[in-house]
Amino acid sequence: MMREPREIQDGPAGSFAYDLAWTAAQDVSDRLARSVVVTDHVTAVTVHAPATADFELTDASGAVVASATVTARTSATIPLEVAPGTTLTAQGRFTWVLVLDDEPGFLARVAPRRTDVEPLVVEVGQRPYVGPVAVRED
Repeated sequence: MMREPREIQDGPAGSFAYDLAWTAAQDVSDRLARSVVVTDHVTAVTVHAPATADFELTDASGAVVASATVTARTSATIPLEVAPGTTLTAQGRFTWVLVLDDEPGFLARVAPRRTDVEPLVVEVGQRPYVGPVAVRED
């Protein structure tokens, strides 16, 4: 969860309101690449690592647009300046999301998804057709 304070427009002077954004869990045990398309208002990428590792976020050409060494069981937020419509990809045991932030108090997350096709074994066989059953009336 991320919390961002902002000054209250219609309330006691010096008071703050807080915008909250939750990050959904991600299964990263497969270590496969996950991608996301950048939307408007993306300001950063937040990444969490279960073990110390180097995180790299790349665009479709393979250029690194953000990177950081993330210490075990910690999170890091990396500023990001990428045009909307850009596809970003990261691989490894990282949970990561794009951070969307806009004034006066809009906070959201965009989570990546696997873009590969999972293998699926399909067995096809020829069997007799089971059609409608005739009912005998005696």
